[in-house]
Amino acid sequence: MPRNQRVLASTSLLLLFAGAFLFVGCSDDNPVEVGPGTNFSNTVVIHTDPDDLNVAWSLAAPGGATIASQGDATLENMAAGEYTISWLPRDGWITPRPNPVTLSLGSVKQIDFSGFYFPEPGSVFINVIPGNLQAEWTLLGGEVNSSTGEFEPTEGMEWNGAGDTTLQALEPGIYEIIWQPVDGWYNPDQEGDQQGEPLTVRFTMTIFGFSAAREYRQSPGSVYIDPRPGSLDASWTLTGNGRLTATGPIEQIIEYTGTGPTLIADAWPDTVGDGVSSFDYTIVWDEVSGYTTPASADYEMSRGITLNVAGEYAQVPGSATIDAEPNSLDAPWTLVGPDGIQRSGLGDLSLSDLAPGDYTLMWGEVVAWKAPQNETLTVDHGGNVVFAGTYAPSLVLDPQPAGFSAPWQIAGPGGFSLSGTGSSVFNDLDAGSYTVTWNEVSGWTAPAAETVTLGATGIVVTGDYQQNAMTLFVRPEPAGLGAPWTITGPNGFSESGTGQGTVEVTDPGVYTLAWETLVGWTPPGPTLAPLAAGETITFQARYLETFDMVPVSAGAFVMGTRNESCSSPDETEHDVELTNDILVQATEVSNGTFAQVLTWAVDHGYARYENGKIYDTLDNSTIMLMNMQDPGLKIRYENGAFVSDRENDPVVEISWYAAAAYCDWLSLHGGMTRAYDHLNWLCNGYDPYNAVGYRLPTEAEWEYACRAGSETAYANTDIDDFREDCFVEDPELLDSICWFSENSQSQAHEVASKGPNAWGLFDMHGNVLEWCNDRYRSNYCGTNCPEENPVGPSQGDTRVQRGGYFYSDFTKVRSGARSESNPTNASAVCGFRVVITDR
Repeated sequence: MPRNQRVLASTSLLLLFAGAFLFVGCSDDNPVEVGPGTNFSNTVVIHTDPDDLNVAWSLAAPGGATIASQGDATLENMAAGEYTISWLPRDGWITPRPNPVTLSLGSVKQIDFSGFYFPEPGSVFINVIPGNLQAEWTLLGGEVNSSTGEFEPTEGMEWNGAGDTTLQALEPGIYEIIWQPVDGWYNPDQEGDQQGEPLTVRFTMTIFGFSAAREYRQSPGSVYIDPRPGSLDASWTLTGNGRLTATGPIEQIIEYTGTGPTLIADAWPDTVGDGVSSFDYTIVWDEVSGYTTPASADYEMSRGITLNVAGEYAQVPGSATIDAEPNSLDAPWTLVGPDGIQRSGLGDLSLSDLAPGDYTLMWGEVVAWKAPQNETLTVDHGGNVVFAGTYAPSLVLDPQPAGFSAPWQIAGPGGFSLSGTGSSVFNDLDAGSYTVTWNEVSGWTAPAAETVTLGATGIVVTGDYQQNAMTLFVRPEPAGLGAPWTITGPNGFSESGTGQGTVEVTDPGVYTLAWETLVGWTPPGPTLAPLAAGETITFQARYLETFDMVPVSAGAFVMGTRNESCSSPDETEHDVELTNDILVQATEVSNGTFAQVLTWAVDHGYARYENGKIYDTLDNSTIMLMNMQDPGLKIRYENGAFVSDRENDPVVEISWYAAAAYCDWLSLHGGMTRAYDHLNWLCNGYDPYNAVGYRLPTEAEWEYACRAGSETAYANTDIDDFREDCFVEDPELLDSICWFSENSQSQAHEVASKGPNAWGLFDMHGNVLEWCNDRYRSNYCGTNCPEENPVGPSQGDTRVQRGGYFYSDFTKVRSGARSESNPTNASAVCGFRVVITDR
């Protein structure tokens, strides 16, 4: 009977009996025959509930006759008169009330007697054997799932205790008792490990009660072999060595062998008499390649306990040998191992205690030598690898002062001849004599020509140019740019000019050059330099072509979808308030602008170009930012600068790290504090809104700027005629502001070649995806996401991308559409734009 149909035995039972009623019905179950009499024409029906109880009753008939039977009955052709039924008691059940009951036959041709029996409350006697053990137990009431056969406890029906206990007034039903383990004893009715799972016993209580008696038996003892790590499956031998007893020593009476973690039950030998209270075991561990072997050990065990025998295997570390040629060079190197762990050194060296894994040796630069290629080798447990690198001699031309673009000519064996300017390195030259001629430079005295012999060692040819007077040289880049500038210095010195210039000064001291704004160009930050007597200073800095920044005022909006068709589950609406005014780049960063900034960053040592790749250098970071050999990247390195044939296309194949590094390069160029820490890549310590320099927009800032005050699926238009197949009826509605699958010919287009949104921002819909500062989570920054200035989740493997791209359909270029990618990924469909907090 289901629990919700049971009737509890209590005062409520008496109330139910007091409200018992008679009902009319017919039944031919268990008929009782009665002998003939007078006026036999009526029917008496007797019904008992529950039917399967088959309870007994006694019926007094007119004339003093008595009929006794049990269960349901139908009596026909009964005499008119009064009939009295008495319901007989049944153990464990409450007799119907009232009792007896009298009804009359006469004008009524059928009378019905109905008796309802209700179960009495039960009890459980929990009996632990032996009685002094005080074993713990848990009694649970519940039901058995008819589909699975599993017992399902009912909330609130749980009793806990220890030792012998009687629980009374329990509702009839199904119960489980769980016997808890006791050290040194087997659980009731259970063989083997007394430390195993608790024993569960299920029983059904109907009436009166149930005795849950179980006997615990004392266990002889067991041994648990525990080699660590357990996954090693180390082999072992366990030997019972015995100990001195009253009857003499017991020697090697038992031996076990095995591999990996093992439980040996009943490890107390049968041959050990009752007078022996302890027994000795010795464990011997086998060798495992690449691991140190634990020492053998003796253990003493007692009856009824589990002896834990543990052996700790330790990995044998690997080693590496660094072999640089020639040995006298003391070549610098950096070894990068698993998890980015680095070691650095000079020349030959042996390294021990290396964790197994892949190691990459990066050979450092040595003046006048060509470094060998980097090499990656795998270190195994106990193994040794050799990193061998041979440096080749080079010829280096080094005009002084440093950075001076002095012109030169060089002639060598076999008619070799070359001319150029500034510092240069020549690799893979033939051995022989080379003559370097330094050409004249206005304002400087050129050094004399020099002949050197290139052989087994590299050579540096230094050309010391002597300045004729104390001079300040102004060299804005690009060359020929008429950039305005002002120089200030000691004793109130001040002079202004435009483009390249030469300023003669008389006083040593610190001179400052402030680069001023030029229409269409962004000036670099101010440059300070000390000038000593007889020296010169060259102020050299690069102007960047100006990119428009659009002011966006602080405000509040509803972020996410607004019941849009074809939206995704990760676009839940929520209120957001942005409290800072910002400047947002009007367009996506173009190839041309990125190439200019990259050239400046590499020239100033904020990034490193090596073997067709760009590596980060800020904060000692060495991660690869860009692969210049990627065919999707439309930027190349040419004649000491980065250039592009598609300057106005949005830059792509840019990882999130490269985009964040670009923001910092832009800040450093303008003399501002950069926003990102290149070790943890947090933006202003997880507070991007108050960062000083350029940065990527937060996801909230991006959507706020994209919507430009709109509340529709797309800025500037309300497209709501989606069909069930997720396409829009009229593609031209988006054509004015968006490059997407319907109009892009499957390629990116020049930035700002479609119209802007209401705030003057281009390509917020389509063209290329744009990186945001935030990590990605399907519910934005989580259930506790702040309404004011949200910054995204603090943990996560991917970063947010927004806006869709040229091959996206309508659903993916909506203002609220979201996507994600690993920050190391660079793709042909993703670029970025920058923002800066407006102060």
